[in-house]
Amino acid sequence: MNGNKYVTCEFKVLFDKNKIARSFYWKPESCANLIRPKPVASPPPPPAPLPDKPIRLSAGTLFGFDKYQLTTAGKHALDGLVDKIRSASQIENIRVVGYTDRIGTDGYNMQLSKERADAVRDYLVANGVPAGAIATEGRGEADPIVACEQPGSGNLIACLAPNRRVEISGEAKIDQ
Repeated sequence: MNGNKYVTCEFKVLFDKNKIARSFYWKPESCANLIRPKPVASPPPPPAPLPDKPIRLSAGTLFGFDKYQLTTAGKHALDGLVDKIRSASQIENIRVVGYTDRIGTDGYNMQLSKERADAVRDYLVANGVPAGAIATEGRGEADPIVACEQPGSGNLIACLAPNRRVEISGEAKIDQ
C-alpha cells in the first residue's frame, strides 16, 4: 500500500539457456523504490574527551577574595562548561579541586579550598550534571603556580592570585 492507494507491481526475471537468472525488471520501475531500504542517517561524530590538562578557573573570577560563594561572573564563567558537560554522551569521574594562596593558616586554607570546590560542584549539579559523577577535593595552598615575596599585603594578594583557583578534570566525553 502506498499512502492510501494500493499499487500493483510486477517483477520480471529473464533466464539464460542454462536457467540462470540474468536480468531483473520491475513494472512499473517505481516499484523498486518500495522495497529499497530507507537511508540511515550518518551517526554523529564521536565525542571529544576533556582536555588532558585540567581546566583551570581563576578563583578571582569565580569568588570574591577569601570567599567561597560563586559570584554572578563566576556563574557565567561556569555556564559554558556546564553546557559542554551536559551535552556529553558519557559523563564520569569529573574531579573538581579547589586551591588557595599561602595567606592564612593551613586549616583555614584547606577548608576554604574544599568549600570552593564544593560550590563549583553544587553549581554543576544544579545545572544538570549528575552529582554522582563529580568528586571534590580541597588542596589548600598545595601546588602553587607562582611564588611571591612582594612587600605590603595588597601587592602580595595580587601577586598570589594565580594560586587561588579551581581545576576541573575528568573523563567526561564532550561533543565539540
